[in-house]
Amino acid sequence: MKTTITIEVDIDGLANIDDALLAAYWTAAQASPAPYTDRQAGELADSLGHEIIRRWLASAPALMYEHRLEMHYWSVLQQHGTWTGPGETWQPRQADVAACGAEGGAA
Repeated sequence: MKTTITIEVDIDGLANIDDALLAAYWTAAQASPAPYTDRQAGELADSLGHEIIRRWLASAPALMYEHRLEMHYWSVLQQHGTWTGPGETWQPRQADVAACGAEGGAA
């Protein structure tokens, strides 16, 4: 017998759930069959992780998220193109496209 379950998570309400439920959501999010590139799955895991860290640091307040790896990638993407149109499609700068064609590689 196979059974499918669906778990609904209120990302905006994570601060109001108990630790056991937060841990269950984290486990379910990590076990999700969604591809690792899935935006919603990544956003859920990110939100859950931030809430776990926020609780862990609650007794020792510290700067959170001042430096994050994705900021480097975001900066590089912004330097070489823009997010435009419906669905936020990334469009490379024409100068970078031309440079790739002339050099035969990535800009």
